[in-house]
Amino acid sequence: ADEALADFKAGRYLEASAEIQAVVDRTPAYDYGYFLLGHCMLKMRRAADAQLQFRRALLLNPTRAEYYQGFALAFRASGNWPLMIRAATDGIARATDPRTRSALLALRAYAWSALRRWNAVVGDLEEVQRAQPEPWVIAFLGKARFASGAWAEAIPPLREALEAAPNDPVVLRLLAECFLRLAADERDPIRKRLSYTQSLAYAQRLASMTPNDLEAVHLVGRAALGAGRLDQAENIFRHVLANDPRQCYAMAN
Repeated sequence: ADEALADFKAGRYLEASAEIQAVVDRTPAYDYGYFLLGHCMLKMRRAADAQLQFRRALLLNPTRAEYYQGFALAFRASGNWPLMIRAATDGIARATDPRTRSALLALRAYAWSALRRWNAVVGDLEEVQRAQPEPWVIAFLGKARFASGAWAEAIPPLREALEAAPNDPVVLRLLAECFLRLAADERDPIRKRLSYTQSLAYAQRLASMTPNDLEAVHLVGRAALGAGRLDQAENIFRHVLANDPRQCYAMAN
């Protein structure tokens, strides 16, 4: 088992799987061996075999949260989101270590996002953020809040994510869109203009990084139009239509 673990850590997954298979053949009640074997199968992109090994480990010892974590990873590899959610949920119920619980919550959030259950994603990620405020968690939370339609609540984590990665085009685009949508719903003319201006600042940063992305350029035009910068907006819409004459939104704007 020690040799198998050393080979696994060195990236020799075929050798590790052969060695750990020999161990479990001799001691079939060794649940951790099946757990290691499941991870070997995952590394070799054999999702169905990985599921089988993690299931064997859980049949022998259904109390260990990390076994459910491996089981959920195997379902993620095959795109089986409902069973991934079930495995992660069972693991969360048994997790005593905060890091393992956070990892299982993040896995479940990933599966919820594949099913577009954004409110469930937000709930899981908010707990992960409290225990593990890492940049990727904060960015994921901002994206989930945006997808759920909570524009104002999405802005703080997205801004925090942008501080960690100032040139992230996805975060810049989402921030620009958040302020655009807030501005569209705002009735106070001063706050409306301010939201459009903030959207314009993020959209311009995005377009400067991706000048060949017509959607990013069009986003600048939309924000400029709302901010009352009509000459700038008109020039941008003309540029978009010169490159894509059938862009109906640019025509309408």
